[in-house]
Amino acid sequence: MYEDYYRFRRQPFSPTPDPEFLYKSAIHQKALEELLRGVRRREGMLLLTGDVGTGKTTTTRALLGLLGRDVFTALVIDPFVTADELLRVLLQDFGVVSDSRLMKDVDRQMLVDTLNRFLLSLSSVGASALAVVDEAQNLKPAVLEQLRVLTTLETDQQKLLQILLVGQPELRTMLETPEMRPLNQRIGRRCALSPLNRDEVESYVAFRIGMARGDRETMFSAGALDLVYKFSGGVPRQINKICDRS
Repeated sequence: MYEDYYRFRRQPFSPTPDPEFLYKSAIHQKALEELLRGVRRREGMLLLTGDVGTGKTTTTRALLGLLGRDVFTALVIDPFVTADELLRVLLQDFGVVSDSRLMKDVDRQMLVDTLNRFLLSLSSVGASALAVVDEAQNLKPAVLEQLRVLTTLETDQQKLLQILLVGQPELRTMLETPEMRPLNQRIGRRCALSPLNRDEVESYVAFRIGMARGDRETMFSAGALDLVYKFSGGVPRQINKICDRS
């Protein structure tokens, strides 16, 4: 629509979670550094929470882009899986099997044993594995319990599998219930994202335009940015919608 007119090489306010367009506000930069440190220290379970549209998925994608080739990753994007389906998704994403349907009739213990053998093979060559579970606030208790069990897979020196839970604030509330206490105690690092303030909104808009066009001209007046901040509440996804329509 307007990309040619304004000489944009790319859409400046695309809703897709492109890690190149991650604006590293103070809170986003801190979360990224904390998560990266947790992965490098091979801490068993990590937690990233934030309200809808605050940049959790984009931050996660940026984290994956910073990992070395010695870190194998799996991404669970369907939070409504069963415990067995979760294991099959992990085996497929890690490349253990080409198609998770091939293990449809395999029982849970065999699935865990297969995953454990793969993780041990990584450990023997100095590699590690990270599973990212998105929209984790929707996981069923039985699936969360299976994730807790997976964090017990370890050698005498280190955890074999790291798990990053990504979800909305209600995930924190859920983890604080008595039933989730065993899992909650295993979380080694917790990060939370929050909306941008007024100055950060201005920098965010300039950053996105700069990435799309190659210069830092905001194209929005101070008054317009005041309105963007007011109606978006500082939430990046809402900022993108408003600026795109503008």
